[in-house]
Amino acid sequence: MTSSALDSKSEGLILGIGANMFKLCGTVITYGIVSSTILGVIRYVFTLIG
Repeated sequence: MTSSALDSKSEGLILGIGANMFKLCGTVITYGIVSSTILGVIRYVFTLIG
């Protein structure tokens, strides 16, 4: 998984790394998981603050 992502690093973030990270799953699942993790962390921090 990492090898195919690093081989396509020169093609850009979305079309290079994202598309080749999970060749069967696709970019939608990759960036969906990443964005939901980031939003979950942000929500957790806001619940700790207030």
